[in-house]
Amino acid sequence: MSVRGQYWLIIVLVICIISWRGATAEDMSKQGGLGGPQQPQPADERVQKMADEVKVEVEGKLSKSFAEYKAVSYITQVVAGVNYFIKVQISSNEYIHIKVFQSFQQQQPSFSGVRVEKTLNGPIIFF
Repeated sequence: MSVRGQYWLIIVLVICIISWRGATAEDMSKQGGLGGPQQPQPADERVQKMADEVKVEVEGKLSKSFAEYKAVSYITQVVAGVNYFIKVQISSNEYIHIKVFQSFQQQQPSFSGVRVEKTLNGPIIFF
C-alpha cells in the first residue's frame, strides 16, 4: 500500500474511533451503522427536552409561535457528534421535522434546520 493509501486509511480509522467512542450504546443500537438508515424511535423525555431547548430558534426560523410543540419520534445520525432528526407535532394535524446537533462533549444542543408540511405517518429523513 502506498504512503498516500496508508494516510487515508489512518484518517478513516480515526474518524470511526472518535465516532464510536462518543456515541452512547443507546444511540448505536438504534443506528443502522454510522450514518445509515434506521427505524424511528418514540420520543422520550430527553428528546422532548432537546426539542424544547431549540424551540425559540425554530419559531424564529418559521416566523411562528407554537402553542403545541410535542416531540413524537426521532432518528439519529452519528457524525462528529449526533444529529437528531425529530418529528414535532405543532397542531392537531401539523408536523415539522427539526434537526438538532448534540456534540459528544455534551454541550447545549444546537438547532441545525427545519422542514415543514410533514405528516404523522411520513418518514423522517436526513437533511
